[in-house]
This record gives sequence, structure tokens and C-alpha cells, in this order.
Amino acid sequence: MTKKFLHIRGWKRKLLLVALLVSICLALITSPEPSIQATAPVTPDQARTARSLLQDLRHQALTRDRVDLVLGDTELAALSGLASQRTAPARVWMEVSDGRLTIRISQPLPVRWLNISLTTHRLADDPLQARATIGSLPLSPWLTRQTLALGLRVKGSDFNQLVQAVESAEITDNRLHARIRMPEGQAFLQQLSSAQIAIDPAQVRKIYCALTSEQLQSPDDLLATQLKRAVSGSGASAEQHGAALVALGMLVIDPRIGELANVQLSTVKVCRIAPIQATLAGRQDLAKHWTMSAVLLVTTNDDLAEATGVWKELSDTGTEKSRKQMRNTTGFSFVDIAADRSGLLVAKGLLDPERLSRTREQVMMVTDEQLLPTRAATLHEGLNDAQFQQLYGNAQDPRYLAKLGLIDRLLAAHWK
Repeated sequence: MTKKFLHIRGWKRKLLLVALLVSICLALITSPEPSIQATAPVTPDQARTARSLLQDLRHQALTRDRVDLVLGDTELAALSGLASQRTAPARVWMEVSDGRLTIRISQPLPVRWLNISLTTHRLADDPLQARATIGSLPLSPWLTRQTLALGLRVKGSDFNQLVQAVESAEITDNRLHARIRMPEGQAFLQQLSSAQIAIDPAQVRKIYCALTSEQLQSPDDLLATQLKRAVSGSGASAEQHGAALVALGMLVIDPRIGELANVQLSTVKVCRIAPIQATLAGRQDLAKHWTMSAVLLVTTNDDLAEATGVWKELSDTGTEKSRKQMRNTTGFSFVDIAADRSGLLVAKGLLDPERLSRTREQVMMVTDEQLLPTRAATLHEGLNDAQFQQLYGNAQDPRYLAKLGLIDRLLAAHWK
């Protein structure tokens, strides 16, 4: 066989060697089976846990406070389930054992699986010191660090900012204790979450101040009116529309929403007013749902914006006792989901280069009914955990997906 190989022409021999090396590399870094078993659908308990963590991080991001996270099996399972849901068909699993944090990812390939494992190393000395294994190929801590830095750089983020964010971390009693402080401004968070567009903070300030001035001169609590005012005060571009939606969020929800687009609260001090009591279908909570979903879409991405609304509703399906322990939770609501999806639908239209002109025209004449059709406003709500599971199973159940399909059809009928 060796003699036959030597008699092969030079270029063919090189090609065979390259093919052999590629085959060896593929065998080393891929596997015939995933390292993570099929993940179950997100449960209401997991959604509640993840929601609580997200609220802590959101509060910290807006107030600049440090946040101390304690992540045990329950919290890590919740984050794993939600991460798997968002990155499907990839699977994600996080666990703490033997004093180490391990994050595993299984990504399906056409014929095999790419299994990646990241395990902490000397966590107390350096929170980001870790060893990665790709398939059966181990990487040194230095190479792992360089790979992480490269991955963040590809997404437009700075690895050093991540280093600064994690002030300390240690594992005790199989729980991860971490102290987090996000870098100043929200650009880092936007980069990590693949923000839709680049938003000019100056434009957000301009539109917000115009909105507050007009509200003082001509008060109006209809969300439809405020949306028209915000968009009419912007230019006909995705970036301008994004700035308008963030400004709307500052007016309807909280001026600190501007932090998501790097608008410092001090820069709008001269025109800042208390959030208005805007309504959608006669309800203030629906106006906030609609607006927050639109803001999240322009400052993060489609998947995160949509998932946040679903996680919130799943987290609201707890027992009566657990719901009383959490503020502003009234059970699962398809009406809330409809408001969320309406905000996403309109925001997507305002950002899409091919649809933004048409959507802008529709927004200039928008009504309450268009933002939330009457039929959507009468859907099932107030469901506790047991009721939701009996009627709709989980977020992957065909009955639940059919209800989402109905909502989308009702909304699409008004936004053709």
C-alpha cells in the first residue's frame, strides 16, 4: 500500500493527505452522539427562576448596582432549559459538581454532533479561567481564553469587558456564587445579544423630549397616539424607528429604558417626566407589554424579545401562593402574549428595509384595534400552572402553538 501511495502523482498525494488530515480532525472534534440528552420543554418553575435572575440583572444594568448571583442545580437547570430553547436545535447544559462549573453544548451537524465542554479551572483565582474540550480534543486554559476572546470579537464584543463584569466567583456547597457588575453603558449587553440595529442616543433623547413636551401640551393616554407621535418625530429609516421605539419605552415604562440604548438618565433631566399611564385596549399592563416587546426587539434580537414575553407568562402560572409572593403576576395570559407579539410585529416592520415605509404609513393611522384586535383581547388569561398544563401542556405543545398561530393571524390581518 505504501509503494502504491508513493507512485501516486504529487498533487494527488497532497490531496489525499489533506483529506486524511481533515478526516482525522473531524473524528477528533465531532462525535456520533450528542453529549446532552434531549432537553425537556421549559417548565413554569424554570421560567419563574430564570425570570427572577433576569430581573436582577436588568435592575443592576439600569442602576449600576452590583448583583450577587447564587446558582445551584435549580437555577442552572432553568438557564439550561431556556438556553436550549433559544438555541434549538443545539442543546445546552450547565452544572456544578466537584467544585467546578461545567457548561456543555451539543450542536447537530449533517451526520455527526459537535460536542463542546467548558469547565472552570481555579475559579477563585480567576473567574474566567477555564479549559475547553471540543469533541475529544482538549484545549489549554490559554487557548481556551483566546478562543473565547475570538468568539466575542466575532460578535463585536470585548473580552476584557466580560473580565471586568465578573468581579468574583467561587463554588461552595455545589453552588456558584458570583458578583457581577456590567460595564458602564449598555453597548456590551447589546453586542452579546446581537442587537438589531445601532441606535443613536442623541436621536432617542430628541424624540423623547419631543414626546414629553407634546404630552404636557396635549395629554393623551392612548398607546396608539403615543406611537404615532414617536414615529412621526423620527426619520424613515430603521435606525430612526429604533430610536423612536426606545423613546416610547422611556415615556410609557420608565425613562431608565433609555439605558438600553446608552441614553444616560442625566442627559434627559431637563425634559424628563414621570411615565404616563398609557393604555392599550383600556389596560395599562397591555400597553407596557406591547412597548417592552418592541424595545427589546430593537435593543436585543428577535429570539430574546419573543422568549422574554413567553418566559414572563410561564412564570406567572405558579400556584396561588407563589403568585402572591411575586409582584404583578396574575397567571398565564394569552392576551399579554398577543400584546407582546403585536409589539414585535410592528417593530419588525419598522426595522425591515423592505417593509418600513409601508409600516410607517400604517402607524401614522394606527388605532387601538390594530394594535390589539378585540378578539385577541378576549383570549384565555389568568391560568395557573395546573390549568395551563391541562389545557395547553407546555410551550412546545401543538395546542399552545395553535393558539399562537391564531394570535398571529389576527394581528397579521391588520398589518398587511
